[in-house]
Amino acid sequence: MVVRTVVGQKVGELFQGIMRICLIVREKGQLPISWGGNEGRCVIRNANVSLIVAWRSRYLNISADYSLTISEWATAMPIPSERRMFIVEPTAICETIYMPDLSIAREYGWKTANGRFMSSANLADECVKQFINLALRFDRGEVTPFSAFGGHRS
Repeated sequence: MVVRTVVGQKVGELFQGIMRICLIVREKGQLPISWGGNEGRCVIRNANVSLIVAWRSRYLNISADYSLTISEWATAMPIPSERRMFIVEPTAICETIYMPDLSIAREYGWKTANGRFMSSANLADECVKQFINLALRFDRGEVTPFSAFGGHRS
C-alpha cells in the first residue's frame, strides 16, 4: 500500500501543479483557458481543444500497473464535474504514457517509454506548455476540428 500512497501523492502534486500554472496563464490573459479535475483525471481546455492527464491503477499495490496518460483532443472535453455526452465519441489526437519511477536521487516522478524522467512539478509545467502548443496549432489550422455530430471535420 506504500507504493500506491506515494504515487497517489505524486499524482495529486501533479494535478495541483497543473491547476496552479493554469491559473497563472489565465490571470496573465495569455489564453482563454479552463481546467478541472478529480483524483483520477485533470482536464485543461479552451473552446477548441483539450489536454487530459489521466491516472490509472488496475491493482492496489503493483507499481507496474500504474500509468499516467497525457492525451490531446481536438474538442472541449468535459471537466470531471460536468455531465456531457457526445453523439460521436471523440478520439485522442495523440497520447503519451508515463510510468511512476524513482530517480537516482531517490525522488519519485514520471518516466516515459524512452526513459526520460520528470518530477511532478516539471511534468505539470510540460503539460500546460503542451496544451498551449496544442491551442496554437489549432489556431494555425494544424489540428483538424472535431464535430460532435460527425467526428473530425476536414
